[in-house]
Amino acid sequence: MCVLWVLLSIDYAYPKVFYLCPDRVNLLIVGEEVAVKTVALDKNVKRVICRVSGDSIRLVRREGTPSSGYVFRFRAVKSGRSVVVEEILRHGKGGERKILYKFAVKVFSLNELDRVKISSIASDPLRFRDRLFIISGMSRGWGSPANAKTVWGRMLTRSDWIIEDETGAAFVKGVPISLREEPVTVVAKILVLPDGGWILVVHKILKK
Repeated sequence: MCVLWVLLSIDYAYPKVFYLCPDRVNLLIVGEEVAVKTVALDKNVKRVICRVSGDSIRLVRREGTPSSGYVFRFRAVKSGRSVVVEEILRHGKGGERKILYKFAVKVFSLNELDRVKISSIASDPLRFRDRLFIISGMSRGWGSPANAKTVWGRMLTRSDWIIEDETGAAFVKGVPISLREEPVTVVAKILVLPDGGWILVVHKILKK
């Protein structure tokens, strides 16, 4: 299976490393680079390639060796959807067999992202699935909201923190924040849990 890293040049990026998941749409911003690591070639694995269907990301280079596996590096170049395909050619007792892994990627430009209020997300979380958006508010760190009576979303780990705007407060996962009672603007996405709960996930912290 492919492994994909987001290699961001902007400070405070999150996540710096994540795995390309076949069961969800992987979200990127124009300019970000991603890398797909393949399995090593051996007597059973005769060929491994990665290719892109779509024009929102572009192959930059290939690194590695057959014995260690290859790393295919791509760059997000324009808004749109693409699919990264890993193709593995195996030989065994049953003859030649081709295995395909497909991973959906959706790319956004930073200037096209909507600025969203926390109450809008809380009222209809599913509407924000497979999207990146911008939220501005106050970081409450690991404390409590100053004005909101409740914190929307689900706290998953003890490192999750709270962001609050004038419409409410929500739990946030990613980029452990030490900022306390300071303004913060983030590019975020929503993680919807199997039971219907949700949490915001930071993709990047922007300079305000």
